[in-house]
Amino acid sequence: MLPRGTRRWLAPSFTLTAASGTFGRVSLVCAGKRRGREERPSVLRTSCQPLRSSSPREQQKPQLAPRSCALTSASRLPRRVATAGASARISLSGRRPMAGATKAGEKAILDAWHSFGKFIGAHMAPIAVACVVAACAFPAQLSHLAPAVPWLFALVSFQGALTNKLRNLAQAVGRPIPMLLTIAFASGVMPVVAFLLAKALFGSNMHLVTGIVLEYSVPVAAISTMWISMFGGNVAEGLATLMVSSVLAPVTIPATLQVLLGHAVHVDAGPMMLNVILTVALPAVLGMGLNDVTHGWAARSLSPGLMPAARVAIVLVIASNATSAAPYLTHLTPQLVGVLVFILLFASTGYLAGLALARLAGQDVPGTVSMVFQCGMRNISCGAVIAAQFFPPAVMFPVVAGTLFQQVLAATYGKLMGHILGVRPDAPALGDALPATSAPTAPEAH
Repeated sequence: MLPRGTRRWLAPSFTLTAASGTFGRVSLVCAGKRRGREERPSVLRTSCQPLRSSSPREQQKPQLAPRSCALTSASRLPRRVATAGASARISLSGRRPMAGATKAGEKAILDAWHSFGKFIGAHMAPIAVACVVAACAFPAQLSHLAPAVPWLFALVSFQGALTNKLRNLAQAVGRPIPMLLTIAFASGVMPVVAFLLAKALFGSNMHLVTGIVLEYSVPVAAISTMWISMFGGNVAEGLATLMVSSVLAPVTIPATLQVLLGHAVHVDAGPMMLNVILTVALPAVLGMGLNDVTHGWAARSLSPGLMPAARVAIVLVIASNATSAAPYLTHLTPQLVGVLVFILLFASTGYLAGLALARLAGQDVPGTVSMVFQCGMRNISCGAVIAAQFFPPAVMFPVVAGTLFQQVLAATYGKLMGHILGVRPDAPALGDALPATSAPTAPEAH
């Protein structure tokens, strides 16, 4: 133990020696690393240690970095990791606005797509008028759409049925009273009243009388299910009514023409039923089944996405079907103009009668919508085929005249029901039934 005075005298020397040794060791090691030296002394020279040579065995030993340099590197590592993390965060933050902008752009496109479909549904009446005018002005060009009509109707049927369920169809079959009332009115009452009025107004031309009776003897229009779907009607009930009406057509049409006009005709129901099955029934059942399997996902997501495409398909079908009436409008006479006015007014009474009949039957809003459209709409293509096969060409004019007014009247009365019943285009189905479909035959004229 040195005396206190000696220790006080030696302390500055030891402190300076230790500091210089440590600083020198760090400097030499770092400089050696920079020069890429392969050999360096295992013990660095300090002011207190003389330089001595290493033995070969000692030179072969792996050299360890000085503790001070290791500590320096270790202290820098967290800083480097933090710097790299900050750079990554800055890079990601720069990309987030782009991803958000992409999602916002996709949402804007979807909103515009849905708004386009809703615009068509809300303005279907003037659009239908424009389609009829265009079909009469450009029949040759728009007639090229005819081969696509079955596929367009299948799309409309499938899209509308996505919001329905198979149990709704079973319930409609289990409650047949509304269905039977609609068929009895459409296939029984309407032809008789049409015959009496046509006989009184156009009795001098029996060809026109025959055409008018044939116009209202045909079954319910397949396209009626489209309008039922659009205005939130009971599509299951409409689909059941359409199928039964088509099945009974081989009996009701010949019986009506034989009793009222004395004409014997034969109706081949095979092609008509096949067409109804492929363009209406099968797509509708597939849509209902998909909605059941996906537990409502099809109704919530898929149906709204397909809705605008289905509305465009409806417009194309109206334009295509209206071309069949164009050749008969080139040589109009006062009597033929009177026939057009009669068809317009009498077809309007069908919708009004359907509304009154639904009220008398105590139908709810969806059931009322279904009965209104199916009491007012006819499968005109079926009547056109029968007129071409069994009657003179003059009989065809009253039949195809309905093509000019049927879709326009459907859109007009759909808007009227919006004021009376509170329904609107593309409204969700009320009650237990959900909006569904439509689709007629390939050449169906409306």
